[in-house]
Amino acid sequence: MDEERHTIQDLVPPARSRPLRTQSQKTVPESEDRLPPKPQRARGGGRWALTAVVVVIVLAIAGAFGVVSTVFHHATISVSIKKFDTTVASSTFEASPTGTTLSFATLSTTLDASKTVASTGTRHIETKAAGTITIHNSGKAVQRLITNTRFANEAGLIYRIAKAVTIPANGTTEAVVTADQTGANYNLATGNLSVPGLTGTPEAALVSASVSKPISGGFAGDEAIVTPGIHDEAVNALKSDLDRKVRDALTAKVPSQGVVLPDSVTIVYTEGATTPADQGATITVSAVATAPVFSIQQIAQLIATEAGTAYSAPLTIKDLSKLLISISPSKTKGNLTLALSGSATLSGVFDPNALGKELAGKDRKAAGAVLANYPAVTDMHINVYPFWQSTLPKDPAKITVQVDQ
Repeated sequence: MDEERHTIQDLVPPARSRPLRTQSQKTVPESEDRLPPKPQRARGGGRWALTAVVVVIVLAIAGAFGVVSTVFHHATISVSIKKFDTTVASSTFEASPTGTTLSFATLSTTLDASKTVASTGTRHIETKAAGTITIHNSGKAVQRLITNTRFANEAGLIYRIAKAVTIPANGTTEAVVTADQTGANYNLATGNLSVPGLTGTPEAALVSASVSKPISGGFAGDEAIVTPGIHDEAVNALKSDLDRKVRDALTAKVPSQGVVLPDSVTIVYTEGATTPADQGATITVSAVATAPVFSIQQIAQLIATEAGTAYSAPLTIKDLSKLLISISPSKTKGNLTLALSGSATLSGVFDPNALGKELAGKDRKAAGAVLANYPAVTDMHINVYPFWQSTLPKDPAKITVQVDQ
């Protein structure tokens, strides 16, 4: 059998294929809205955000650092003071109110106390106040004052001396005075008096007076009557109570560098008028405590001189209990004799507040040069807070100066 022969014309081209479309696919109409494409983050954006966070943190730390450096900036200065251990043989020294080597001032204080007791009635009385004054004459000539010479207090109330007196040149004398009129307003516990009769004369500036014993007893009015036993018992109880209180009040007035010896305190009690009260009568007692006050620094300098201590700056006494001190009247009227014996530790004196002001705002190197103005200070240690501060605070209130014991 003959085989069929085919030529290229006999080939039938295949049908053009079409893409298949599944049933689930749908064509989106062109009229429907389309969501915009998501924006793409720019390259490097995360790096800038991290840098901003770091900058904020650094600024916050710097701000906190600045606040701590300012608010908590303070310093503590510890200093050591020169000390001298000395022994004092029994020595006496003359003291006067105006002395340059050893002086004293008279300190006084007054307290009142009252108590109500039973009474048996009232009576009307009028009395004049009376007391003792010390008359001072700073002139070079003797001054004589006649009987009934007037003395006036700051309020202008008049008191008179009962007899003539003579005041030595640069000296004093005591005299009893009586108020010109009755009344409690003339009662005077302390104070200075002038001499009106000398007004306009050279002696007016040379002669004066001061109350040495209270001027008291002045009264005008109704006084309650109290039986003697009840009266005396109340007065004694008031005096006993006042004794401790007036001594404490006097001690509280002593300056920091002053000393008052307990044995040198004198107390004068004055009984006021017994006045009527709702429940009977009120008895009043006034106590005036007086004592000479000596300078501890002056006493320390006397001891240093006696012991041959080579130190010219101010000194104080660390512990007075080891030193025996006694006071007695001097042969010179108005003066006192101070007796010293025992041992004493003398130490230098300086002003902590002044030192703090000079150190304010200085660095550690400059602070050392300040010690040249403080011979009492032998050594100084500076602690500044916070630790990274190199200078002391500019505000002296933030600097604490303490003595290393």
